Amino acid sequence: MLIISHIPKSRDEDLIYAIINEFVKELSNKIRLVMDLYVNRLLMDGVSVFRLENAFISNFGEFSLIVDYSNSLRENVDASTVELSVEKFGNPANYVLAFFARSFSESSFKLASKKPIVIFSLGTMTAFGSAIYKITHLLEFLKSHGIKFEIISSFDSLFSKNYLFMEAVAAFSWFFKRNECFGPNFFLDLLINRFLSDKFWSQREDLIYKDIADALSIVGFTVHEKLGGEYADIYIMQPMKILIEVKNEKAGKDAVEQVMRYTRSSAEIDNYLNNKTIKGPWLPMIIGYDFTSKAIELSEQNKIVLLDKKGFVLFLKYFSIIPPTRFEILDFYTRGGLINDFLEEKINEVMRNFSALRSIIKYIQTNPRIEVNQLESFISEVLGIPRDKVSKFLDSISMFPKLVDRRKVLVPASFRLIHFIKMYELLKGDVDVSV
Repeated sequence: MLIISHIPKSRDEDLIYAIINEFVKELSNKIRLVMDLYVNRLLMDGVSVFRLENAFISNFGEFSLIVDYSNSLRENVDASTVELSVEKFGNPANYVLAFFARSFSESSFKLASKKPIVIFSLGTMTAFGSAIYKITHLLEFLKSHGIKFEIISSFDSLFSKNYLFMEAVAAFSWFFKRNECFGPNFFLDLLINRFLSDKFWSQREDLIYKDIADALSIVGFTVHEKLGGEYADIYIMQPMKILIEVKNEKAGKDAVEQVMRYTRSSAEIDNYLNNKTIKGPWLPMIIGYDFTSKAIELSEQNKIVLLDKKGFVLFLKYFSIIPPTRFEILDFYTRGGLINDFLEEKINEVMRNFSALRSIIKYIQTNPRIEVNQLESFISEVLGIPRDKVSKFLDSISMFPKLVDRRKVLVPASFRLIHFIKMYELLKGDVDVSV
């Protein structure tokens, strides 16, 4: 995978990679399930199959098919790793290896062009190899279960499209399909109705925070298995350490003072949770039915986030649209207090940005060698900003060394998908967008 290492990681890059990682992880799990179905189909057809964990070998008579998906989440897999897969099965005389990984190095592509190997890139949804014509049965089976790989003819053709761009487009295509209406998923919908009812908040707090913890997990937060106890009710471990106190009544100033005391015991909380790996301070948050004016005032002064029942629903909706990241969380702590209005603004903003992003991606996909002046006109129209600002932005990020003459033909990745979201607000203002 191509990564421009000298560019500081931005909030948008963090978000893009979170979406890509979620996409690849879900796809990897699906491939494991589909491969189990494929093995069952082969057995039903009378083909002998020898299974290993996340791999198998099947005998088709004229050749043996090795399918290895044990490395499906690995990045930049090189030729030596691919060759080890064949050795694992005893180097059969006549074989074809189908090898799945998130991304591959150039050495893997060279190996696949010379040996009977087909490499499947989950990140870009592409397949390449000299023996690909021998495994049409596998390709069709994957396609019949909703997993379609684009067959590419050479390593150069892959990189002319740009690996990072293709990986991001594949992830966003999945993301848009999954979030077609930019709303919460079905399971979250059921929970949201409960969080808005007074009956839900009339329960014991231990019952309330279990449901809250489940909802946070559904939208992508990593919640510690310990709930309740000496310091707080819920402990979020990723993307940042957040301790949450839950209140089933109108919480006052004392509730804010309570979580302030907790945050002074950061080391003790880590010991209590047996946390030795995740560093950083604990950020305080209170989720409650409602809050007094004094609680809100004190929380604003100390940058403590409060979520009432409406705010918590907005919080869940926001993170059902985009994966939670450190940058998004820290954004809330720049203000503190009740953040309902801020959440509504962010939901509206991300809907606008993703709508624009989807239009731009679709345009680029259908016009892979678009003239730069056409692209500038299209982006200007979609985002509703002057074309000279678009031109300034594109000029500021022309950093790919393989570009020969950027003003003649713009390789899509040259204006970096990882900045599309931020681009919307940058171009609307007078912000300096130079890299």
